[in-house]
Amino acid sequence: MISDALKADIDGYANDLRRSSRLLALAKVGALTPAMVGRYYAGISITADLNFTDNKASADIRDFPRDLLVVLLARKDGELVDRKSFLAGSQYVTEGVTIEAPEQDLEQVIQMGESDTVEFKREIPQNREQIAIGATAFANRRGGRIFIGVADNCEIYGCRLEKPKDTITQILRSHCYPPLNVSVDEIQIRNLPVVVVTIPEGADKPYEVKDKGVYIRAGATKRLANRYELDEMYNGKHSATNLFR
Repeated sequence: MISDALKADIDGYANDLRRSSRLLALAKVGALTPAMVGRYYAGISITADLNFTDNKASADIRDFPRDLLVVLLARKDGELVDRKSFLAGSQYVTEGVTIEAPEQDLEQVIQMGESDTVEFKREIPQNREQIAIGATAFANRRGGRIFIGVADNCEIYGCRLEKPKDTITQILRSHCYPPLNVSVDEIQIRNLPVVVVTIPEGADKPYEVKDKGVYIRAGATKRLANRYELDEMYNGKHSATNLFR
C-alpha cells in the first residue's frame, strides 16, 4: 500500500494531472518518479513504459493510435494513481489528451508509402471533393492522414497554400455530411511545406460525400461502402449510444 504521506502528495499531483491541458507533458510528475512508474497501452498488444525527463512524461507511439491508455502506478505495489484514455472518434474521450508527431517521424511515415491510414496528394486537386472523399473514407474506418504536397511515389514536392486550414475546412464543410472533426497542420519536410490533414475515426458514422455516397478505406485505396458495411456502421453507432444511456 502507498504510505499516507506519499499518498497525500500523489493525490495532490493526481488532481493537477486531471486538470492538465496536456497528457504527454505532465507537470510535476518528475518529482515523484522514484515512487511511481508510468505505462501506456496502445491497442491490445503494445505496452511500454513512459519516459520521465525534465518533469515530463513522454512515449513514442507508432502511427496514429486508435485507442490509448496511459496509467500512473505506485512502483512498490502497482496501485493505480491516475489514468488518461484516448479513443479515436469517441465523443467521450477523457479531457486533456493530445497526440503529437515530430516532423522526422512523419517523414518516415511518408517513406513507407500509402496505406490504410495514409494518403498522398501532390497538390489540392481541381476536383476538390477528392479531398472530402479521402477524409470521409478515413473517418468511416479507423482514421488516418492526408499529406498534401507528396506524390504517390513518396516524392515530396511541397504545397504552398496561403491559408491551408481555411482551405481544407471549407472543402470538407462543402462536401461532407455529417461534419468532420479534423486537424490541419503545415510542416516543413526537407525545407518544403507539406500540409497534413489528420482525420480521427468518426464518432458519427457513416460519413458521406454529398451527391457521391459513403466511402471507406480499403488498403491504399478507397471505394464506396457496400450494404453490409453500411449496416455495420449504423449498428456500431447504436451500440455505442446504448452504452452511455
